[in-house]
Amino acid sequence: MSINDILELVRIRKKYIFKSIVFCFFINIIFLFILDKKYVSQVTLLPSKVSSTSLPSSLANLGGIIDLDLDSGGSSFSPDIYPTIIQSKDLAQKILFKDFNYKDKNISLFKILTKNQSFSDELDMEKEIEKQNKRFREELLNVSYSNFTDIIKVTYSSNDSQLSYDVLTEIVNQIEKINNSIFNQKKIEKVLFLEKRIIEINNDLIDNEKKLIVFMEENSTNYQKLSPTISSQLKRLERNVDLKSQVLIGLNQQLEVAKIDLEDSSSILHIIDSPSKPLKPSFPNPIFFSLLSIIIGFIIGVFFKELPFYRR
Repeated sequence: MSINDILELVRIRKKYIFKSIVFCFFINIIFLFILDKKYVSQVTLLPSKVSSTSLPSSLANLGGIIDLDLDSGGSSFSPDIYPTIIQSKDLAQKILFKDFNYKDKNISLFKILTKNQSFSDELDMEKEIEKQNKRFREELLNVSYSNFTDIIKVTYSSNDSQLSYDVLTEIVNQIEKINNSIFNQKKIEKVLFLEKRIIEINNDLIDNEKKLIVFMEENSTNYQKLSPTISSQLKRLERNVDLKSQVLIGLNQQLEVAKIDLEDSSSILHIIDSPSKPLKPSFPNPIFFSLLSIIIGFIIGVFFKELPFYRR
């Protein structure tokens, strides 16, 4: 069939085409009212890439010389761990049994999702909790993470605009609580690690100083006529004392920094875009469905009698 043939069909069947479009558009309106609406709220997060405050490079080199493990108390926390935290079962469980204002009632998200269904026994209840937990993480909640920018986008969808906003806001609050808990623990561990190392290095320093004093006392009579071997031993002992002293100074500096950091309550999880309250449903899209109904109505109006099963 050529374009001219199609144009001729349109001219001949224009009344039927109009009726077909009106009919399809009417069906579209009915579907728009029947279909469950989906409201999506979104938040954009940017976690800082945090690692333990390492000792200066010069001090790290000294640590290698005297076999000091400078990294044992350190911690690193990569931003790509956040999607795992956000989509964890534990977080989902907290949100599921959190009360939200839904249709002028304070009700848990679990009851909203199950439509306040009652369960005959505890086993059925546990199965439904597991089912809704999985649904929450895999269907209603969506987390995307960019390895290039470390930006995390979190969305939550429901059939109610306010509920989507409230649930996502609570998710952000829970993430911040978990985040603060983790980092406070990391900070405490770092302070304890540094304090332990300071005690160890201080004991080593005292021990080396005693060895140096004893050596100097034993060789004090011929101090000006030391043999090359004795002179070398003296320099080695003096060098060990200097190295331990420098490491001890560095560790004390790091301890002060760590204690200040422990008192710092600023969050390392930055909210770029706060949770948004969706004004329009993301599904169904009225414009898309309306255009689709017009196109379908037009096609039916033009080609309906040309279909194989309608031919004689």
